Amino acid sequence: MRKEGMLQKIDKSKLTNFSNLDPQMLNKPFDPNNDYSIPYIWGATAIGVNSEAIDPKTITSWADLWKPEYKSSLLLTDDAREVFQMALRKLGYSGNTTDPKEIEAAYNELKKLMPTSQRLTLITGEPVYGRRSEPRDGMERLGLRRPPGRYSAGSDLAERGRHLLDGQPVDPGERQKRRRRAEAD
Repeated sequence: MRKEGMLQKIDKSKLTNFSNLDPQMLNKPFDPNNDYSIPYIWGATAIGVNSEAIDPKTITSWADLWKPEYKSSLLLTDDAREVFQMALRKLGYSGNTTDPKEIEAAYNELKKLMPTSQRLTLITGEPVYGRRSEPRDGMERLGLRRPPGRYSAGSDLAERGRHLLDGQPVDPGERQKRRRRAEAD
């Protein structure tokens, strides 16, 4: 968008809160100096485990979700980006791959997993459970509201999860400039 003139350079001197941003969220490859976008939200995908039913230390890899003992007890988010990332990581591929063979391989892995899982749909931030009662294990976004004391984070995953960072750009339209700058600040 920057190369096509669809974004305007941000005058950071007019952003009173720019200095309060986490330095780890700045200067990403898509906007090295944050000249065109200001980070405003970030997140990560993780595996949540019902520690009353499963020892969280036994879940150390995305591949663990394919274990037969978890059949019909998985709760997966209804988001193709999240679920595909999980299968790509399981196979050792980048979550950003564009290789049709790698994408097809991940699709085939998901076809094996889908009949054994339930679906989580996000509506106004509340989880709506799938066809069965509470699952023992599931993939979820960090920050979802859930019953206290019932879930704990698993151990670190070897393949890591999906990380996201959204930025607030400013379009070149003069009329929008002040409003967008106020939102970004």
